[in-house]
Amino acid sequence: MSTSRFSVTVLLVLAVNALPAAASADIDITWGNCAGETQQQTAVLDCSQLGSASLYVSFKSPVPFPEFYEAEAILLIRQVNSSSVLDPFWHGESGGCNESGFTVSCVPQLPTCASEVSPWGFGGAESQVSHGMIVEFPSPGDAELVVDVARNTASPFPLSAGTEYYMCHIIINRANVDNAQDARTS
Repeated sequence: MSTSRFSVTVLLVLAVNALPAAASADIDITWGNCAGETQQQTAVLDCSQLGSASLYVSFKSPVPFPEFYEAEAILLIRQVNSSSVLDPFWHGESGGCNESGFTVSCVPQLPTCASEVSPWGFGGAESQVSHGMIVEFPSPGDAELVVDVARNTASPFPLSAGTEYYMCHIIINRANVDNAQDARTS
């Protein structure tokens, strides 16, 4: 029995009141800790152990944004082994080890994320989070996870150029370890 391998690609969209034409964000994704504290780029995601894995998303703007109010991350999860169908682990199906699916938090884990600045207020209190996942899209063996974090547009947050900002962390749950076949191919 071999464990499936996946790659994750992230597209980050920042919503601001005045966006310079040449601006694009520097995106950092890491497993288990914020980018300033780790450079861990891999995680084992299978049903062999109870627990969860956390994917941290942060960003830097190359220019100042005085009125930032929203960030959206689109994560493309692609199975990189020979299977053309996404493993059931990613479906969050009832009875599977990942049936509770994903949760998203905008509360920086301190001291874990001490190097990042949160634009979401103390304890993430000014954040509104929505997320959803589409499996077998845009093609078989792929999934898209969309995470949107926003604050009230009447209360924007000023971003400074070059500062690392915490967006969120995505918690991938493994609650039913008895269904170990879900994240593996035979």
